[in-house]
Amino acid sequence: MEKDSLLEHSIGSYTRQVLTTIAPVILPIAVLLVVALTQWKLSKSFDYQCGACGHSFSPSPIAAVAPHRFGGVKLLRCPSCGSITWASAAPK
Repeated sequence: MEKDSLLEHSIGSYTRQVLTTIAPVILPIAVLLVVALTQWKLSKSFDYQCGACGHSFSPSPIAAVAPHRFGGVKLLRCPSCGSITWASAAPK
């Protein structure tokens, strides 16, 4: 009987060690994945309008998954005029 409880204790201890080692790695990756997928989905529905020249454009895939800043605008480089400006989201 005592041998079974010792085995259960060692399995529980091992599981706890694995979870405390892996959780700090898996959780941030999961959060970043959710943020990236959300931004990617939004980029499929919206173009961005340049604050300098008014040109509407789709950002690059890397810029598309970057989070929004200050109420729906992103700091992007306009492909038309080349300026780095706060571009606002405009429905496609």
